[in-house]
Amino acid sequence: WVEPRMSPGDELIGLAYIKDRTFRLADVAVFNRITKKTFEDCDIYGPGLILNAGASTIVECTWDAKSFDEVWWEIPEVEGYKVGPIIVSNCSFRGCRFIGLGLLVLKDELENTRKGFIESSPPLTS
Repeated sequence: WVEPRMSPGDELIGLAYIKDRTFRLADVAVFNRITKKTFEDCDIYGPGLILNAGASTIVECTWDAKSFDEVWWEIPEVEGYKVGPIIVSNCSFRGCRFIGLGLLVLKDELENTRKGFIESSPPLTS
């Protein structure tokens, strides 16, 4: 296994549009939040968990998992600020590859999220 060449996070933090880059998601977060960014055809590394705080989309992306159940972490509810996950809001991920990242999904949104992933994503990689 060869460590991929990562883009320095400080180069990416101020950008609203990031394309064809390889980086750790935590490196583009400011106080564990990422807001109003578009990521296209990027290799995005963890480790970490993503929490969608609203209006973010993930389309035609792949995950390094054998099934979607390995990617999703079901949670009962979210109230207020949470320490730990990378919180995304008003972001778009298109054609990205997620490596070592999971997705926190509210219990009430699990079926819609599962349907959306199956309809908009190519097969998972493993």
